Amino acid sequence: MEELWRKLAAKTEEYFNNDNWTYDYEEKEDAGIFRSGYGMKNKVRSVALTIICEENGIVTHTGIPISAGEDVRQETMKFLTLLNYGLRSGCMQMDLRDGAVNFRSYLPCVDVPGMEMIHHEISLGHFMWQKYGDALMSVLFGMKSAEEAMEDARRED
Repeated sequence: MEELWRKLAAKTEEYFNNDNWTYDYEEKEDAGIFRSGYGMKNKVRSVALTIICEENGIVTHTGIPISAGEDVRQETMKFLTLLNYGLRSGCMQMDLRDGAVNFRSYLPCVDVPGMEMIHHEISLGHFMWQKYGDALMSVLFGMKSAEEAMEDARRED
C-alpha cells in the first residue's frame, strides 16, 4: 500500500500544476518537500514557501527574506506573541538564533484531503503575511513598538 505522505505529495503537486506554480520537489525517505515562493503587495515584498508532506499531515512554512536583528528581537517576540494569541490555525514563530520569522501551519491527515483543503493550507500563510506583514516590518525596522504595530494591524479589519 502506498504511504500517505506520497499521496499527499501527489495531491499537492496536482494543486501546484493546476494553478501553474513554479516549484522544486525533493523526496526524502519519509516525506515529500516542495519549495516555492511568491511576491506580496505590501512591505514584505516576497515570501518563501516550504511544504512538507509527512505521514500524518502537511506542514507549511512561509517565511520572509528579512530577519529580526538582535536589537529588535525582544520587541519582535512580543509582537509575535500578541499576534499568535487567539489564532485558531497556525502560528508565527521566530528562530532566536538568527531572527528568522515565518508562519507555520499544519493540516493533520488520515486520508488525502480535497483540493479545497490543500488550497486553504497553502493560502493561510499568504493571508497572514498580507494582514500582519506591514505591522511586523514596522517592528523589525524599529519604527513601532509591538503594541503600536498590533493596534495598527487590528484597526485595518
